Amino acid sequence: MTNYIMIKHNNKNIVEHRYIYEQYYKCSLLKWVEVHHINGNKRDNRIENLEPLNNKQHKHKHRNIDSLIQLINNRLEFISLFGVK
Repeated sequence: MTNYIMIKHNNKNIVEHRYIYEQYYKCSLLKWVEVHHINGNKRDNRIENLEPLNNKQHKHKHRNIDSLIQLINNRLEFISLFGVK
């Protein structure tokens, strides 16, 4: 869980974004619920940047993001090799 902000709560280390979500919505998330950072920044724990997802939904979002990143990297590599035309 690198890059996540960790906090101590009830003598346990937990990820801050789950804690913020639970406190804001006054709920206890089930263990299988993942809190997704909408803008991709794992350190941006503003409530408007957090959304609960199940594992399948979370993987789907990241698959789309990862595909877009790969496409951009491929284009940048092409531009650096052949220039912009």
